[in-house]
Amino acid sequence: MMTRKENMDLKQPLFYNRRPALRVIVMLAMLFFMANMLHCAGQQGPLRERLLSSDERTKQAAFKEFDALKSESQKTHLEILENMLTDKDPENKLLAAEALGHMGPAAEEAVPALVRVLQGENEALRSRTSRALAEIGPGAVPSLIKALNHHESAVRLGAADALGHMGPRTKEAIPALAAMLSDPDRAISEHAASALGRIGPAAVPELIRVARRGDGYATDMAATAFSQVNLKT
Repeated sequence: MMTRKENMDLKQPLFYNRRPALRVIVMLAMLFFMANMLHCAGQQGPLRERLLSSDERTKQAAFKEFDALKSESQKTHLEILENMLTDKDPENKLLAAEALGHMGPAAEEAVPALVRVLQGENEALRSRTSRALAEIGPGAVPSLIKALNHHESAVRLGAADALGHMGPRTKEAIPALAAMLSDPDRAISEHAASALGRIGPAAVPELIRVARRGDGYATDMAATAFSQVNLKT
């Protein structure tokens, strides 16, 4: 029969054999804890740094926080958002365009940068940028009217859409949009007609002038725009 000391001596190697595995588990737990702490620390950092974070969750949370800021605080981040519009990552451009649109009139300084984005090949980005320009409002109208004469059709299209989204607030754009009804690019003339229809009754006199000229396709587009006008507005 084994003594108590002999019994302990037999158990001791088994216990010591387990110690390396326990060390590994403890180290992994500590590494996980430290990584989590670093991630949380990253989320607590300056907002301007988190907006540019490579961590998707951190960046998305930062943009939500940005949207909740007051206009004056948002304006301090304008330069960062404008720089993001030139980023190689289309997702960063999209986030920046959305944020600028949410700022509304406070983002008026970023209008030229947004108009440049309309030259890109990414259709989803051009569409969101056009809406952002519309959300900025009347302060973007002079730049958008100028963009209606841009040499790239994508820019003319985006500008027409932005003006249309603003509706009656863009009366000064009516002559330039009416001139686009005879654009050789039918997609552009159709978008111009849609914009004029959204502007409403203020566009009717100009549409009548275009129709009276009897300029073939432009006349058809004027009729299309007129059919979209809500005369009860």
